[in-house]
Amino acid sequence: MLKLKFILTFLSRLSRREKITFYFAVAIVTLTLIDRLLLAPVVQKIDSQESEIKNKEAGIERMSFLLAQKPRIVAETAKYVKFLSKTKESDEEATSILREIESIANNNSMYIVDLKPIGFRDSSEMKKYVVSITCEGQMENVFGFMYNIESSPQLLRIERCEIVPKSKESSIASCSLMISKIIFL
Repeated sequence: MLKLKFILTFLSRLSRREKITFYFAVAIVTLTLIDRLLLAPVVQKIDSQESEIKNKEAGIERMSFLLAQKPRIVAETAKYVKFLSKTKESDEEATSILREIESIANNNSMYIVDLKPIGFRDSSEMKKYVVSITCEGQMENVFGFMYNIESSPQLLRIERCEIVPKSKESSIASCSLMISKIIFL
């Protein structure tokens, strides 16, 4: 009650112009408090929800693009699924690689002098089997053999190659190769 009397006496002492300025200042302070306490949090919440909606819409647009590409992705995956074969035992895999190399050598009229598995290296994503081969054949057949090794559907790769002629005037070449096969786990 005492404070109310103090405010009323304060206002009664002010001139008309001072009262208008005082009421204007009180109105500005009140509007500022309403803005800071009520409107700003609501506007901020609306803005954050709008940006979240825009992010979700962009994500949906990306997903719809991927969904539109699904048949192409499935077809592309089907091409490479044979490389993601079930892991065989090391001996079975080595035998498979050796058979494949022998088959390619026979198809290219190559004479295999020495063919032996070196071993394999493991990593978390793949296994790499390494085979050493020494073979002989006509120079054209050697290059055909190397091409067929590199383009084999079993992902064979020539890591090291050494080609020397068997004799000085001969068209027969001796070839030593280090061939590896990569298996994705």
